[in-house]
Amino acid sequence: MNNLRIGMRALFAGAVVTTLAACAHAPANKGPGAARFDSAEYDVAMVYPASLKVSHGFESSYFLQQRWNPDAADGVPGEGLLTLTLPESNKLTTGELRLGVSDDSQAVNNCALPDDGNAGAVSSVVIDGVTFKRRETGDAGMNHYLSRHAYRGVAHGHCYAIDLIVDGTNPSVYPGNPAPPFTKKAAFKRLTALLDGLTFSGS
Repeated sequence: MNNLRIGMRALFAGAVVTTLAACAHAPANKGPGAARFDSAEYDVAMVYPASLKVSHGFESSYFLQQRWNPDAADGVPGEGLLTLTLPESNKLTTGELRLGVSDDSQAVNNCALPDDGNAGAVSSVVIDGVTFKRRETGDAGMNHYLSRHAYRGVAHGHCYAIDLIVDGTNPSVYPGNPAPPFTKKAAFKRLTALLDGLTFSGS
């Protein structure tokens, strides 16, 4: 009987370990597989679902330009490293994550968040051991809108600017008033989950 109990306990323990292994951390919404971005120069890497549209650098939109940090002072240099766009994005609604960085002393000393009248309260979030300040902001006009969750953090002598952006146009301006591919809430949930794939490592 004791041997049976020991055997059952071992079997149960093995099942628990197998279950935990199946639930181990993996890129959120990984789709058919995962891809990886690395920047040894800026001590940052990111694992993300391969189903996302990927580009290096930023494209201008109705409310945002191609700047590495849209909230930094004019003339502060930096680089737009990575844009990840939700695959269903279209002219009605687009969801994307932008990762920008600067090692300029002014940028590091003031890793700027949005400070306009539409910005909300500042909170703190820790991503891979790095503390980021987080603030939500938005804009709207001429049938266009933008909602943004901005994260700013300093590590290894760099200012990291992460922006989760959902923007688009009013469906009523198109024939048939088509439905957007996803809601803002759903888009931000997916974009926020992508932050689990970020890692920062300094020498």
